[in-house]
Amino acid sequence: MHEHRAVAAASAAATVVSLNVIAATTAAPELGRDLGLSLETTQWVVNATTVACAALVIPAGRLGDRIGGRTVLLGGLLLFAVGCAIVALGADAPVVIAGRALQGIGGAAVVPSSLAIAGTSVPAARRPAAVGVWSASVGASFAFGPLVGGLAGPWGWAAVWWIELPVAAVAFGLVLAWIPRRPPARPGLGVDPAGTALLAAAIVAAITALVQADVWGWAATVGVAAAALACAAGCVAVERGRPDPVVSGQLLRRRRFAGGALGTLIVKWINLGTFFTLSVYLQAPAGGARTVGEAAVWQLCVSVPLFVLSLVAGRVTARYGAGRPIGAGLALVAVGAVAVLVAGAGAETAVLLPAFALIGAGIGLANAPCSTVAISAAPAGHTGEASGALNLALYLGSAIGIATTAALGVTPDAILRGWAVVAAALAVLGGAAVLALIATRGPRPSAAHVAVAPGTVVHAAGGVDEAVT
Repeated sequence: MHEHRAVAAASAAATVVSLNVIAATTAAPELGRDLGLSLETTQWVVNATTVACAALVIPAGRLGDRIGGRTVLLGGLLLFAVGCAIVALGADAPVVIAGRALQGIGGAAVVPSSLAIAGTSVPAARRPAAVGVWSASVGASFAFGPLVGGLAGPWGWAAVWWIELPVAAVAFGLVLAWIPRRPPARPGLGVDPAGTALLAAAIVAAITALVQADVWGWAATVGVAAAALACAAGCVAVERGRPDPVVSGQLLRRRRFAGGALGTLIVKWINLGTFFTLSVYLQAPAGGARTVGEAAVWQLCVSVPLFVLSLVAGRVTARYGAGRPIGAGLALVAVGAVAVLVAGAGAETAVLLPAFALIGAGIGLANAPCSTVAISAAPAGHTGEASGALNLALYLGSAIGIATTAALGVTPDAILRGWAVVAAALAVLGGAAVLALIATRGPRPSAAHVAVAPGTVVHAAGGVDEAVT
């Protein structure tokens, strides 16, 4: 029973962060109008959290391996709650953006540690189901996040952040009560300030180039992207030969981890692109010129199937392996995207929404197995680091999804058609690459991989591979 409680508490903590990320996207226009912000500044109200979280999610995952995931998770929830209060009390852009950045720092601690705890709190045979519960909880935030963000209309935008405080308090209490203290997986893990700083700078520059491309133009965007590549190259040079690099080469060489991370990036690319496209279309004349609140309700056609299929994806993975649900989920995405393309932008909403429902179902079915296979492929003692790297793929996919979809056209019709082509191509070509990578089986486990302390379940690389393949 305590195992189920630990998974539930970890999932609740992740939901606190993801719920606010989605709600903030919906509430941001109202916040911008109230504070008199430009569109570019309003975008940074949303992006500040994404950038901060992506930049620090790998170091935060390593910190969980070094001092314990429970400690990092509790600290992250506290920072996130303080950030919520700063945003709610903010009266100008610098204060609000600073609060959002602090939320991102807290989220960087919460998300990888919660996933690592969910994955290591149960025996290997039940790990796919545990990760499925975690993914379904995050999926639920996509279902209800727009509705919470819609409160910005009748109650004011600050209510979206105030409501997070009691939710975060409940999650904090559940973590304290239901997640037991455990010895850290790698207490002697070193700290590498230079490599961490270069990696963070590369991530910040890369995401900034993505989200600002339509504002800055190609020249500035290429310059920032080049800076990101230079920082990444510097990180590789600094890390070469270190005993404890920021990202373990042992982890990166595992094809199954690469497949799970690539799958996560692709699924989130499709996920955020879908929500962005549908939101723009529903508020355009061709989609009925609906209000933000009405569009949020209509988006449930994607969110509800996503949530429902996330609930069953873990059990399907445990029984049939990760490849089948990933393949089936991305096939549903491709069919739904082709249906949107065939129906066209002038089609009735009642015709388009079932196609979007297929896409939501496909995302829900594929998402959890990608996470499961990546975490299962991590070497012993690297679960937190693997979770951090996996969530970096998630944030990169989210940023790419919004940036590329916004660049597809200047009209809602062009965005709808362009996105349908991109989503179908990602599902087919990207799905084939993911399935080829995860088809690799890991080595047989040795006894040393199974446990490091009495009562502490740690990842067994080969054994879990066998369980989920």
